[in-house]
Amino acid sequence: MNLLTRLICFLLILLIYQVAQKTPGQIGQKGSPFGKSVLTSLLVSVAGLWGWSVFWLLSRGLKIGGNTVVLAPFLLGVITLLLAGTIVHFTRKHLTKELQGCLLTVSPLLNLALTWHYDLTTATAQAQNWLVYTVGLLFFLVCALFYFGINERLGIAPIPPLLQGLPIQVTVLFLIFLSLSFFQGVVFGTLF
Repeated sequence: MNLLTRLICFLLILLIYQVAQKTPGQIGQKGSPFGKSVLTSLLVSVAGLWGWSVFWLLSRGLKIGGNTVVLAPFLLGVITLLLAGTIVHFTRKHLTKELQGCLLTVSPLLNLALTWHYDLTTATAQAQNWLVYTVGLLFFLVCALFYFGINERLGIAPIPPLLQGLPIQVTVLFLIFLSLSFFQGVVFGTLF
């Protein structure tokens, strides 16, 4: 994963967290912002994985004509959006409208961020594409869980007024980035 992909993943994690913090609790249901954030990030990862899988199966059977540089990411985004919509339909009782919108927005963006540099039309590098995509999705999920857990802990920590809010959240994201950056070039030189 290159730096731009990691930054997009971090911005999407920050978006999920901000939306979960702003959504009010539903009457009669327990739910903390931590739980909402974790559930939303898990659903985003599932929608992304399903979207990539369906797109991969369709791209193997169908020949994408026209401008494949534009059409392949468009089809990947549409397929991921449709599958995220299916997940929203089945989980509408557990997610607020804001988190449903977040799920519909973040899933296609995550898939496009993780696959923008692949040649999605050739079958020669499919195993490497699958490996890099899976590790990238796992990176997103692990970073999200670290971030949500650390922010839950920051809720009881004394933080100076200058760092409260967005500055401490960005600092936490970059500390997670630095702690995971030692994986640079583990496999194929493209995983992290």
